[in-house]
Amino acid sequence: LRAENDRLKAELEEARRAAKRQAAPFGRRRRKKDPKRPGRPKGHAAASRPVPHQVDEHIFVPLDACPVCGGPVCDLRPLAPQYVDDITPPPNPRHRVLCYHNQRGSCPRCHRRVESRHPDQCSSARGAAGVQLGPHLIALATDLHYRIGVTFAKVSGVIAMIFGIVVCAATWARVPEIDASIDRD
Repeated sequence: LRAENDRLKAELEEARRAAKRQAAPFGRRRRKKDPKRPGRPKGHAAASRPVPHQVDEHIFVPLDACPVCGGPVCDLRPLAPQYVDDITPPPNPRHRVLCYHNQRGSCPRCHRRVESRHPDQCSSARGAAGVQLGPHLIALATDLHYRIGVTFAKVSGVIAMIFGIVVCAATWARVPEIDASIDRD
């Protein structure tokens, strides 16, 4: 009886240790000795929307006064243009490209660097993010996906077929306006 009792105690202890041990895929990972650098390789083309060849409308946004304190602005400089790929609002939607020309300056009163911004601009991004999707196009994609139930891949296909605007399906999943529009009640 003592031998059997000792054997059962050993099995019980082994079972307790096994329950605390994590399964293989969740075990601790060993660091690699020579890990690859994160990000794209050197010389790889940037992953951004290309600058449109044709612009339908140029919008110049002057900086007349400081938007913070209303004071005068000095050292005015033009900023890189921002392109917005969008559609016109219904009833006759069509593809259009807007180009916003903003200015930057400094305010001697509040000592801030300020930029002009048009009310219709969704973002003030420049450079690699200088080509944006417009609010009407984002609203259409949101409506197709969340109200009608079309997948992001099919949303991209519909927009490419109707308007000729090529958008990767993963782009719709990353658009903050689409994620923020979800009703979370």
